[in-house]
Amino acid sequence: MSNYEILILTKMEVVEATVQKFLTETLKVKDLKIQKLENNELAYPIKKETHANYFLCNTKADPSLITELTRKLNIKKDFLRYLVINLDLEKGLKPKKIRPNRNWSKNKPHFTPRSNNPISNSNEQVAKTESNTKTIEQKEKPAKKVGKTSTKATKKTDKE
Repeated sequence: MSNYEILILTKMEVVEATVQKFLTETLKVKDLKIQKLENNELAYPIKKETHANYFLCNTKADPSLITELTRKLNIKKDFLRYLVINLDLEKGLKPKKIRPNRNWSKNKPHFTPRSNNPISNSNEQVAKTESNTKTIEQKEKPAKKVGKTSTKATKKTDKE
């Protein structure tokens, strides 16, 4: 006997009692727990149905009874879809192991502070840059050349 999880998708008219009766007769089990999961609108029509009920059942059964169950589920028209999972054979998802990056300390950027007191340094740097810009502006100003006239003035004189 193996553990099975059975998910059944039925028409909206089907009641939980009819599903439980069908499964107990087919699987020959006395105590069967069925959970009605939800009524749901389907993403696409299945056998011309747009809404369905979901039922979930966990049970122990023989593989021969499970094959008989799948055969009967295919024949009955009230059951739209089903999924039978053998929990003993199903492998669970294993989480990936996170390995620490061993080279992180080598690739880590090293920052060195410029001084112990950054506020006083920043004020001094601002004062230095202001004085530097003043001296650069004074040096770059060319002397005015006397004797040249603008091009507009020469054009006016030519016309006259």
